[in-house]
Amino acid sequence: MKLKNKFYFLPLLMVASMPFLSSCGGTKIKIVHNPAGVDSTTALAADSLAQHLFVEWKYQKLARRKVDTAKVSIEQSNRLWNALAGNHSAYVTTEDTLEAVKKFNHGAASLQELTQLTRDGNVD
Repeated sequence: MKLKNKFYFLPLLMVASMPFLSSCGGTKIKIVHNPAGVDSTTALAADSLAQHLFVEWKYQKLARRKVDTAKVSIEQSNRLWNALAGNHSAYVTTEDTLEAVKKFNHGAASLQELTQLTRDGNVD
């Protein structure tokens, strides 16, 4: 059977190829609801910008927890540096100082005993 008009084949080909061509696009069509008086391209640009600028709630909570942990670490570090620099009057009491001196003296005596035992060769 021979067709009289060869152009019948073209619309049939176009209809048959639509499912294949629609999957080749790669981008999803995004519907943005814009208020009255706002151009759709402006609303789409604003929505795209908002997606890049704002963070999801779960990531925002995670970031807040990390900031709180970092603040505690900074505070501990500052206290340590103040103690090492000699600015310990606000953090160390007299009782703490006396206890530290006692433990230091006990450690020094233990070290001297160990040194003496090592020289004598009595260490197991």
